[in-house]
Amino acid sequence: MTISEEQKVAAVHRLSVMSKRHPELKRRVADARLELAVAILAMDAVEERIQAGEMIHSLQEQAVVELAKNAHAQVLADLLRGEPVFALCGKTTEPPIGGSVMHDALEYTPRSIYTLEPHADFVTAENGYIPIEAIAERVYGKPYSSLRGCQRDDEHIGNDSVKLYELTFDEDYLQALGDLDGAEIYLGWDSRTGESAFKTGMTELDYWLSIRVADENTPATVEANPPATQDLENAVFEDRFFADRAFSPSLRLVLADLIRRSELPRGDYLFRHWW
Repeated sequence: MTISEEQKVAAVHRLSVMSKRHPELKRRVADARLELAVAILAMDAVEERIQAGEMIHSLQEQAVVELAKNAHAQVLADLLRGEPVFALCGKTTEPPIGGSVMHDALEYTPRSIYTLEPHADFVTAENGYIPIEAIAERVYGKPYSSLRGCQRDDEHIGNDSVKLYELTFDEDYLQALGDLDGAEIYLGWDSRTGESAFKTGMTELDYWLSIRVADENTPATVEANPPATQDLENAVFEDRFFADRAFSPSLRLVLADLIRRSELPRGDYLFRHWW
């Protein structure tokens, strides 16, 4: 595509006019550009370490740069159009008299990569992050630990880490749905038998939903740290920390389920975890 001088002049004029009309949007563009610059410098620093011989990779930094590029493009488009396009977490409308509450379909600003944020307090209309744990709790009726779910996919992921979940293409999405509906759950390595232990007849989500936390009417039925291979169907833990650590379903499978339920858009997701 060849850009003419007339188009460039028109763009400069539009930016000038809209910047005066919408100083807040102008500030957001500047902030997004600065964040992109920081992300690029961080990626370049890692690339320099790689060239110096360190056995590391820059996939995380590359993903952050892509996110920053998308964010900058979005706020720039907002400025040119004169109003921001917000990513919504969903809303509820008041029911008509005699009717039931209707939940509008969730709407999200299309992105090449969506960002999952465990901490709902840090989700804003401006950053467009998706409050994964708040959505999961609303859908499943119990709290969900996205970090524990991510660790089921990658046991070595730690604090200040990111992981990319690719669910845009049919092959990846359908594979995740197949695993989601599979009735076999990996429990762990059984040192007594020298074999991996599995539970059959339940999906990961059903198994997780059967696990509960004790209350005044329901005492705990298992110890805080049961063996990894113990069958925990209908188990009751003393508190949520131990329940989450004992078993949380794969974040990849939860994402596939939420997409199938139309709670999330189809796409790729970057999970960002920090304390």
